[in-house]
Amino acid sequence: MMYVKKYWFWFAIMAVLISWTANTWYFKSKQIDAPIFLTHYIEESIGNLTFLTLYYITNKSDHKDLQVVKLDDLLLYPQQHDGFIYMDSDQLQRQNVHQEFTHHYIRKTTFEINKDLLSPQHLKDGIDVKNIEAIFSERAPMTVPIGHIRLLPPVAVSKVLQFVSSSSSSTGNNRIVYTANEPLSIEKIDIPFDQKVKGLYEIEFMKKPISTNEGSNNTANQELATEWPIELETRDTFTSTIQINTKSTSMVSLQFMIKGETRSEKPFQIPFHAAEEPFLTQSEVNSFINNATEVR
Repeated sequence: MMYVKKYWFWFAIMAVLISWTANTWYFKSKQIDAPIFLTHYIEESIGNLTFLTLYYITNKSDHKDLQVVKLDDLLLYPQQHDGFIYMDSDQLQRQNVHQEFTHHYIRKTTFEINKDLLSPQHLKDGIDVKNIEAIFSERAPMTVPIGHIRLLPPVAVSKVLQFVSSSSSSTGNNRIVYTANEPLSIEKIDIPFDQKVKGLYEIEFMKKPISTNEGSNNTANQELATEWPIELETRDTFTSTIQINTKSTSMVSLQFMIKGETRSEKPFQIPFHAAEEPFLTQSEVNSFINNATEVR
C-alpha cells in the first residue's frame, strides 16, 4: 500500500514538472527576440511641427522604451520625451499600447519633427527612407525595414481653393471639401506610392457647380470628375473622397497634391491628407511574426 502511495506521489510530481516544462517551452516559443515594426507608408510635407507615429510588435514582458529613431541622418525623439526630458517608464508603457494580444502588444510611439531643427539640406531635399535605425532602452541599436517614409520639403500652400470641411469614419472613408475662390483649372492630383499601395485605397473626385439660378433654393447636382483638367468657377465645390482599406496590416498616411492653374495663369498646389491606423487580428500578428522570423 505504501509503495502505491509513493508511486502516485512521484507520478503527480512528474506530471506537474512535465506540464510546467511544456507551458514554459510554449511561452518561450511565442516570444520574439526583438520588436518587429509593421509596414508603414507615410508621405507628408514638412510643416512647422510634424508628427510621425510608428507601430511595432513587442512581447508583453518587454518593458524597453523606444527612445530614438534615426531617419537617414536625422535623430527623432518621442513626442512625450520633449527631446531629452523622459517620462516615467511605466506611464510610457501604458500610454503607447495600441492593441493587446495573447503574448504580444502592438505599441505605437509618436515622434516630433521640428522644422526649425532641420538642416538646410533636409528642407531642400526632404527625407526618403525604407529602413530606419531604432534605439530601445537597454538594447543595441537595430536597423529595421519600415516600408516607405517620405518627408517632403515644405510647400507654399495656395489659397485659391478654400477649405470647407473634412470628415473621416471608422470604415476608412476620408472626405475633404473645398470651394473655389476664383476661376481655376485643376490639372492633376499627385498620388503617393501609386504602385506600392495599390489596393490599399481608392480615390474619387466630385465637382458641384454653383446654382445657375441665384434666386432659388435649387442647387446643381454633383458630377463625378473623371477627365482632366477639372474646370471650376468661383464658388464651385470640389470634393475628394479617399476610401482606405481597413483590412490592411500597414500604417497608411498619405499626402495627395492638387496641382493646377488659375484663369489668370498663376500655378498653385494644395496638399490634402488621409490616414488609417492598422488594426490586426491574432492570426495576422502570428503571420507577421512568422514572416519576420523567416527573414531574420
